[in-house]
Order: sequence, then C-alpha cells, then structure tokens
Amino acid sequence: MIEVRLATEKAPDRSANEDAVFRAGNLVGVLDGVTQPAGMDSGCVHGAAWYVGRLVARLTEQHTACPSADLPDLLAAAIADVRTDHPQCDLARPNTPAATVCLVRANAERIDYLVLCDTTLVYEVSGEVVAVTDDRFHRIINVLRHTPSDPTAAQSVAANRGYTPGKWAYTNRDGGYWIAAADPEAAHHAITGSLPTSETRRVALLTDGASCAVDSLNILDWPGLLKLLADEGPAELIRRVRTAEDNLAATGQVEGKLHDDATAAVLLITEDQP
Repeated sequence: MIEVRLATEKAPDRSANEDAVFRAGNLVGVLDGVTQPAGMDSGCVHGAAWYVGRLVARLTEQHTACPSADLPDLLAAAIADVRTDHPQCDLARPNTPAATVCLVRANAERIDYLVLCDTTLVYEVSGEVVAVTDDRFHRIINVLRHTPSDPTAAQSVAANRGYTPGKWAYTNRDGGYWIAAADPEAAHHAITGSLPTSETRRVALLTDGASCAVDSLNILDWPGLLKLLADEGPAELIRRVRTAEDNLAATGQVEGKLHDDATAAVLLITEDQP
C-alpha cells in the first residue's frame, strides 16, 4: 500500500505561491517556479505561478493519456504543450518563465523518479537514506557569485535579494544547468532512476523552500526529515522551516531572501497484508 501526503505554503512575504504539488493517479510531483526580479522583462505576459499551474495541468493530461511513458518523455511533452498555451509570448528568451521539477511514479514493482534543477528527492531503501539532488544550478550560481573578475557581482546579487542575473546565460545549455521552461529537450537532461517498491519505505519530494531544513538551516538531517514527514506530515516540516527562518531573522545575519515558498510530498510504502 502507498499513502501520499502533500503540503505547500507560499512565503510569508509573497502574494502568490509559485510552488505546486500534485497527485495524478500514481504520479506525484512538486514544482518550484522561478521568481522574476522586479523590472525584468521576460518576454512573457505570464508569471511563474501561471507557468507552474499550466505545467501541472499538462503533466496530468499527459500522464492520463500515456501512464507508462518514461518520465523524461512525459515532462518533455508537457513542456511542449505549455508552449501552445501562450504563443503570443517571446519564448526564446532565456529568462522565460520556468520551474524546477521532481516527479515520482510508483507501482507494485518499481518507483521511477525524475529530478530537474534544484528540487530534492529523498528515499529510504533497505534502511539506507539517500538524497538525490541536481546540483548543476548551484554550481553555476557559486561560480557567478565568486568570480573575482566581475566586481559588480556582489552588488548585483544584493540588489536583487539573492537573485543572480548572470544565470540566464547558462540556462538550458551544455555546461550550464537545465530547467523546465520553453525547451522540451531540458527534460532529457534530468536526473532519473528507479527503486524497487518492495524494498522502499519512504520517498520525499521537496522544493528548495523545504529541503533547506537540511541543506541550509541545518535543523534536521535527511533521516530525521523522512521520519518527521512520516510521523507528523509535510505541513509540520514547513512549520518548522518557518520557525527556523524567523529565528534566523532575529539574529540579523540573513543573506539574500529569508523566506521561500515551501512544498513537500511524501510517499509511505507499507507491505500489503494478506
């Protein structure tokens, strides 16, 4: 038996949630829309929340039509479909609306997963806890923020509350990072894998606003995060993240944005009883 629990919450200082979480049959996904800095022209009249919502709808349609499709093919088809939803927009720009994606499809034999950009998948198989991340985005950001030859880099980052404008030059290209945007080919650069259902007990899908509990706020480790999701649920994880963020703000040592939209899903797998 597989139980699925879901939760998402917008950042306290934002008007809209640019994350999304969904379940369509045996497909579960979390997405994180890329926030556009104020004043930046993306060539599109829509924002990140709209893009994430359309991509969820198209993923659901594609999965319903072809439930056994490989996950990269499923995501590529959904990205292509979303292109048709806003043909009036200039989709050739690298800063066109985009989203990170984590997908899991579970059946009685195996659990397939896909991780694209900075979402995180955490699973427990045969007692071992493993975190799967796509670190290509963060490698690019670290290079841009610590390049001595660019004296304006630090000012640019500070002015945009943690955003790094130079990242657009590395979007969806070899040597850069891949993300769901206007190019379906990005889906085929995702990290993918499969797990044996019989040996898997818990699988978590996290946007970076939830995975920060481990990788930046340090209030949990990956086994502890899985246990919390199983015992108290995704909403409790998000509550603890918010508390830790508020505690950090009280120290006055915040760099970049304090809050982010936070989303988590967990699959709890138990053996069927005879």
